[in-house]
Amino acid sequence: MDLDELAMELSEELEKLVNRSGFLFQMSVENHVRETSSEHGWEILASEYPWAAPDAAKSGFVDFIAGRSGLRCVVECKRTQDGK
Repeated sequence: MDLDELAMELSEELEKLVNRSGFLFQMSVENHVRETSSEHGWEILASEYPWAAPDAAKSGFVDFIAGRSGLRCVVECKRTQDGK
């Protein structure tokens, strides 16, 4: 296998790995909200915001929180199984 073939194979494997996660979708949605804020008034207030259950048995991160006129919207971006 030459260097170009190896690079192509690694690129394909990386694409498969990234596609298994919703992170790029999350970043795309967050970026779209930021770029179009002047049209709809929503702003990104926090990204990857930590949360914990009251008894601290569970915790995690909210993808992002958007706000407008005193309203808050907690956003979780999910991708479908086997989605592209």
